[in-house]
Amino acid sequence: VELLSKGEIVQAMELSRQALQMVRAVRFKTPRLALPEAFDLRHQLSVPVSLNVDRVRYRLSLTRAGATVVADLEIPVERYESKAELLCPVKGRFMIVAGHDANEPHALGWSQQHAYDIMSLGSSFGFARNEGRRNDEYFSWGQPVLAPADGVIVSARNDVFDQPRPGVVDAKLYESLRDPRSAYTGNTVVIDHGQGEYSALSHLQRGSVRVEAGQRVHRGDQ
Repeated sequence: VELLSKGEIVQAMELSRQALQMVRAVRFKTPRLALPEAFDLRHQLSVPVSLNVDRVRYRLSLTRAGATVVADLEIPVERYESKAELLCPVKGRFMIVAGHDANEPHALGWSQQHAYDIMSLGSSFGFARNEGRRNDEYFSWGQPVLAPADGVIVSARNDVFDQPRPGVVDAKLYESLRDPRSAYTGNTVVIDHGQGEYSALSHLQRGSVRVEAGQRVHRGDQ
């Protein structure tokens, strides 16, 4: 593996067969979206931004029965900057409890690599009152959720039952719902911000969603 900047090699590394077996790959099946099967190589590289790496070159050498086959692949590196100016969807004290880590569960989900799990905090910076055995003991419960930027509602789901016990997911609650598979993200609002950018706000309380598909919202709207 070679990391390049303007044609010059910044860093090079060699991975053995054992190391390659440890590189994580995720297989996504997407029949509902009418897309071909995709394989996403989850190879995490950490290099200072100041080195301006603009290309990654992979060279794979496979030896079998005395014969060696070599294949090269060059991948351009792009630094994405959001076109929409995004607002945090919650107010007050909060903590990001999961997100943006290669070993974090969201990294294994298609389109979930950039997800954040947000928890509101109380005055003493705890997550819940008492022992947090009920939903309404959590400071996140009942908090308003805001549109991160202007856009049009693509979809809004409001029928998913609230899980009765915090931290425990009872899949049987979803069996009677339409599209039970998507119910696992709970009541969700998806906003199209234009220019190929979307926000998905999930795990909302049942019956609390105020918007519907086709509606236009503005940055900061509840």
